[in-house]
Amino acid sequence: MMNRKVVRKQEGFSLIELMIAMLLGTFLIGGLLSVFISSAGNYKVQQALTEVQHKGRYIMRMLRQDVQGAGFDLDADDIVRPAVQEFIGAAGSCAPGRRTFEIYWNEGDPLLTASRRRFCYYVTDQNVLMRRLVTGVSAPSAATELEIATGVEDWQLSYAVDNDQLGVIDQVSVAGNNITYIPSGSLVLETAVPQPLATATWQEVRAVRLDVLVRSNTQNVTSQLQQIGAPFARQATDNNLYQIFSATLALRNRIE
Repeated sequence: MMNRKVVRKQEGFSLIELMIAMLLGTFLIGGLLSVFISSAGNYKVQQALTEVQHKGRYIMRMLRQDVQGAGFDLDADDIVRPAVQEFIGAAGSCAPGRRTFEIYWNEGDPLLTASRRRFCYYVTDQNVLMRRLVTGVSAPSAATELEIATGVEDWQLSYAVDNDQLGVIDQVSVAGNNITYIPSGSLVLETAVPQPLATATWQEVRAVRLDVLVRSNTQNVTSQLQQIGAPFARQATDNNLYQIFSATLALRNRIE
């Protein structure tokens, strides 16, 4: 009888083949995770960018609309109510202790106190830009309040004036420098006694320069703390996205 050798065929994977397959699978999964993380990061950046742009554009639209209507049906020489004014709110004002930007106009008979209107803009401790509409002699506490935007980290206003009332914006000397847009601290209210020609008054404001620093709601957007440019010139305190919006707003009712 002849002895027959039984040849068995190899079934399944060898250990080496299995290790190679696992290594390739690890590379594939790592690549997929990298793509996923990158896509998630890009989505977060786009979401944050959309947020700040929506806020910034809405702020600019609202303030542009209100500033352009400033001084409507209001005497240009009114020593009590200029078209616009900025100050720190006193007790009983729209925002006591806060920097407040007010816009004045009349709606109806300018001789009637009830026709007086003013918008009060201010930023809360929660970085919310608010606007109050005060009518007549109503107390600011009874005013209609509107939330404009959240995430308003800072804002800055400066003003262009026509001191000699010749229809041309003048440069004003501030700290030894002649500049076109001056801070609120360089402006005074006109009084019954005429001010010197070199003195800039709120009644002579013809345009407002507005800069707003807006912060995204979305967190952990940037890998490093963002360096914020002029006029705020600071470093961000978190990894949210920050963006500056700027605009020059003309007082149409004060431009001849």
